[in-house]
Amino acid sequence: MKLCVTSLLLIIGTSRPAIGAVVTVVGDEAKIGLGHTLTTGIYSSITGGKTNAITGDLSFIGGGQSNRISGVLSVIGGGTNNYNGGREAVIAGGRDNYIAIAKHTTISGGHNNAIHTSFGEHAVIGGGEQNTNNGMWSAIGGGFVNYISSNAESSTIGGGFSNFVYSKWGTIGGGLTNFLNDETGVIAGGWGNKDVGYYSAIGGGAYNKILTNGTDDSGQGAFIGGGSWNTNSAPWGFIGGGSANEIHNGYVHVLSGGAFNRIYADRSSVISGGEVNLITNAPYATISGGFNNIVSAESGTVLGGTAAHARNFGQIAHAGGAFSTIGDAQASQYILRQTTTSGTLIEMFLDAGFARMDIPSGSTWTFEVQVVGRNTLGDSAGYVFSGVIENIGGATALVAAVNKTILAEDVPAWDASVVADNANDALIIKVAGDTSTVRWVATVRTTEVQN
Repeated sequence: MKLCVTSLLLIIGTSRPAIGAVVTVVGDEAKIGLGHTLTTGIYSSITGGKTNAITGDLSFIGGGQSNRISGVLSVIGGGTNNYNGGREAVIAGGRDNYIAIAKHTTISGGHNNAIHTSFGEHAVIGGGEQNTNNGMWSAIGGGFVNYISSNAESSTIGGGFSNFVYSKWGTIGGGLTNFLNDETGVIAGGWGNKDVGYYSAIGGGAYNKILTNGTDDSGQGAFIGGGSWNTNSAPWGFIGGGSANEIHNGYVHVLSGGAFNRIYADRSSVISGGEVNLITNAPYATISGGFNNIVSAESGTVLGGTAAHARNFGQIAHAGGAFSTIGDAQASQYILRQTTTSGTLIEMFLDAGFARMDIPSGSTWTFEVQVVGRNTLGDSAGYVFSGVIENIGGATALVAAVNKTILAEDVPAWDASVVADNANDALIIKVAGDTSTVRWVATVRTTEVQN
């Protein structure tokens, strides 16, 4: 038989009872306050407040109003209209907070915060309003309308407004309307940033995106430091900041800043800054800055300036503007190499194999060429050439005879020449040594016009 004791608490020093201060003890259960419901819970207690209810075992409500516990071994410290259906779960206070069923969860306070699913075990909401945390071992510190999904275990939102995490081990520090679906990804803050890569990071800024482009590792390890409207989908690609910069395809690109710069290349290309610069189909390319420059060949470089186009392998181009088309008024430098083991003239290449100095249709170049050769015995030779070459509608030829100066020749049989290659629309340098192994390097400087 349970012992039932009901009494009115008396205020010391007066004969009047405290209004509503009703104490009810039934066996191992106790109610203090007015209008509480404690019917099915075993070893549960309500120690204050009004119209609180417990239907779970071994649970506790400290006070407040209209709070309810249906879970086991759970606690509501106080507040109003909170519901705790979890096991060993805690709602410390606040209003309209909700734990549906998840074990070992905590809502410290705030308004209308919720842990809805059983996947949200060990989840924490520190406070704020209308935050939802359904991720196991995940935490929302505060803020307003932040959300961690049931797939996002061990994730964190520090605060802010309307931030979303849908992936494991992700972190949003704060900010406004940021979206993270990137395992181990980070958005530190900012506004409207989106990261759907893999272990990538956005430092802040507005409307920056780390995306995938359909390949397995796209967006992997990518970074955007800040700025606005930047997009990075290259694995291990880096955008420091700026506005409306884009990296697509390839690997390990760097775009430091500026505006409206774009990289579409296989790997390891760099745009340091500037505006409206483009690297396309050009791995290992560089644009140092400037405006409206293009690199479209492997290892090409534009140092800066305006409207230069490095279209050949390893070309270094510079311009201060254009007549009408990018690259139609510029200067360039090229480096070629070759190894000979006979006295037959053979062609030098920009990549030591296939790449030539291609001349676009409608172009005329003046050129200066320096050629140097050396073998393992210490024999050397040096030559200088100058001339003019043109491409008229696909017909490429020298405008006049090439000027040639022999600077030195330890072995008189060695030779070098410069010719026009009409079949490939290119400027060609050929070298010949002897039966020894001779290494040859040529530097070509051009002034280029096109119409």
